[in-house]
Amino acid sequence: MILITRQDMPVAILSPIAINQPVLEEARKRQRRLGTATGLFTLSDDFDEPLEEFKGYQ
Repeated sequence: MILITRQDMPVAILSPIAINQPVLEEARKRQRRLGTATGLFTLSDDFDEPLEEFKGYQ
């Protein structure tokens, strides 16, 4: 157990929880899969180029 304080006043307690096997299996089924957002986002070719507004700072 971990007690989190702010200005010497307790604000939260962290403690371990028991995870049973069915809950763990359900969490594994819901894991994100790679490639599901393919094609949804694009970056321009000049994405990494310095911005005009910051030229004086470089």
